[in-house]
Amino acid sequence: MSNIAPVYKDITAFGGTSEYHRMPLYNGFVYTDGVDEMAKKLNAYWVFDVIATNIIDLKVRQDFILVKVETDLEDNSANLILDDGNGNVLRTQGIPFTDLKYSLKLYAVRGRDRYVILLPEEY
Repeated sequence: MSNIAPVYKDITAFGGTSEYHRMPLYNGFVYTDGVDEMAKKLNAYWVFDVIATNIIDLKVRQDFILVKVETDLEDNSANLILDDGNGNVLRTQGIPFTDLKYSLKLYAVRGRDRYVILLPEEY
């Protein structure tokens, strides 16, 4: 990847959430108002499917996961990177085509019975 897009930061008004939004295909995942607003603005709800399937496939459950989607504007591809927040990569997945014009940085935090996907500003 040679031309990595800047991380999307147009959402700054969110410091919490008023409700959790359910992911219909993945009962063990919800996301916050800020993530919902980001997905609406970027037409990027598909990112949730990629995140959820990769977290489900992890061999060891993690309480905290840093989720990065690094978008290459030159070839319209991206890489999903899950790490433990300390730089230890847990899983990666190449995305051969995307129209996403920004890179993304999100957190996935495990609660009792589900993961919450949130913006760093909402943590």
